[in-house]
Order: sequence, then C-alpha cells, then structure tokens
Amino acid sequence: MLGLKTKNGLKVKCPDLVSVIREIEKKKFSVTTSVITITEVLPVSSGPQVVMNFKKLFQRSNFQMINVDERVASKASEIRNHYVKEAKEKTIPWVC
Repeated sequence: MLGLKTKNGLKVKCPDLVSVIREIEKKKFSVTTSVITITEVLPVSSGPQVVMNFKKLFQRSNFQMINVDERVASKASEIRNHYVKEAKEKTIPWVC
C-alpha cells in the first residue's frame, strides 16, 4: 500500500486499510482516486456489507472520484513516478 501524507505533511508509512479508513473518516486525509479503484480494491469474495461500507467512502466530502482517460492516466503516471523517485532518494519505503 502507498505511503500517504496528511494535510499537514506528516508521512504515514505503509498503513493498513482499516487505519486508512479511520483517518478518512476523521477527515485527516483528502482522497482522490479513479473509478478503477472499485475494480482493484473489492475482491469477488466481499460480502454485501463490505461492498456497502466501501461505497460509502466515495460519498464523503473529502473523497473525490475521477474518471480515467488517457490524459488522467498519463498525469497519474507522472505523479506516481515523482513519488517513487523521491522515496528512493530519501530511502523511504513507499510500498509495503
């Protein structure tokens, strides 16, 4: 999982999903993600309650869902590459 930064710039290394959800609920994080997240995150074995709770996250005021087109995908790649490079230079493990 990606390392995250809070609004005040504090780094959170390798948070587990439950911790991330708690921080989102407290509005300590602003989340921008693509619609592809739905496919990537929810496993086939997820029960109806898990799916419902996950979809509730998308309705929060600090959660922004964007559609993906070539322009968005290219920009996401640039952003990811920037932070991968930054993490390597500072020896920060950005992926668990």
